[in-house]
Amino acid sequence: MGAKEIWAEECRKAFDARDWNKLWWVMKAATTPISGGLPSWLGGKPAASLFLARFLDSGGDMKLDYTFAFPGQSSWLYSPSMKNGISKLDTDARAKCLAKANASEQNGLYENETRVDQGAATDGDCYYAIGKFILHGKYKFSVGNWFGKRELKIERVYWIKEAYDWQRGATGGIIPHDYPIALQDNGKAAVYTYEIIFGEPELKINF
Repeated sequence: MGAKEIWAEECRKAFDARDWNKLWWVMKAATTPISGGLPSWLGGKPAASLFLARFLDSGGDMKLDYTFAFPGQSSWLYSPSMKNGISKLDTDARAKCLAKANASEQNGLYENETRVDQGAATDGDCYYAIGKFILHGKYKFSVGNWFGKRELKIERVYWIKEAYDWQRGATGGIIPHDYPIALQDNGKAAVYTYEIIFGEPELKINF
């Protein structure tokens, strides 16, 4: 068995024995390089480790802004599925803001959202950290005239605000969700809300 499978099996044993202290320590082992001899299968996934550890430590709500990054891991948030979600929002925003500009609006704000369904095989650390979520986009646009050409500028800000929680009876992940829920029910972990805010360079469109 690999590190992930060994970890899942140890979680199962602790859960079946209703040993919540052991279950906590086994789950915690996934977020640290060495813990009681158990392998750390999340060792190369710093974002997932951070989010899970905060749940286990009952750390409270968390807000991450533009500057948040791990050493050498600045792109953890830009998973393929996240990029697709951003592209979908941007395509819609370009069309809507351009239509407003063509209707003689000189500036304004447009907002939209889309659901992002990540997968373990494609999205790695970002999937294990935040899974499925709603991605929000806020677009502030303005129209200028540069050397006889009209230019539409669109500032882009995105955010995610979700609960880091589990669904009773869910079994599609590495371990059944009832395991961490048991820790939560026995006061050894706590659900929290995380908010991530980030941006991209402004769009410029001549029209």
